[in-house]
Amino acid sequence: MFFILIFNFYLFFIYLYYMDKVSNNNLVEIARVGCEIGKLMDFNTKLIAAINTSVEGIALLDENGIYTWMNEAHETMFGYSKDELIGKSWTTIYKKRDVNRFIDEVFPIIEENGYWRGEATAISKDGKTKIEEIVTLTALPDGGLICTCRNKNI
Repeated sequence: MFFILIFNFYLFFIYLYYMDKVSNNNLVEIARVGCEIGKLMDFNTKLIAAINTSVEGIALLDENGIYTWMNEAHETMFGYSKDELIGKSWTTIYKKRDVNRFIDEVFPIIEENGYWRGEATAISKDGKTKIEEIVTLTALPDGGLICTCRNKNI
């Protein structure tokens, strides 16, 4: 929902920009811009719904490795609610040994190639259940990451 809100603010600022550029007499142009904004908002809503219905866990991390968004499959896979992980580090779901492997081996590959795909072992919220996962980490231009994951054994 946070991204929908941000996207809607973005669309509002686009609208204000065009309002400044269009003369007061050109209501047709204003209506056209409004229609385009409506289409973008509709597309954004459908995109978020599609991501939320994915069976793969999907999460966004900021440049510091902090969760900023995740879909429902990511919540279910690790046993945490969004409220429990948003604002927390990705290291929350890994043991120290695995964290070090990501830092020493995986992140340099992401820096060089822009992505990494491989296997990892996460720990669920109960702290006991090991989750063998297939993970893809993709670098974002702002330094953040897109994480997609799925349970290897399901």
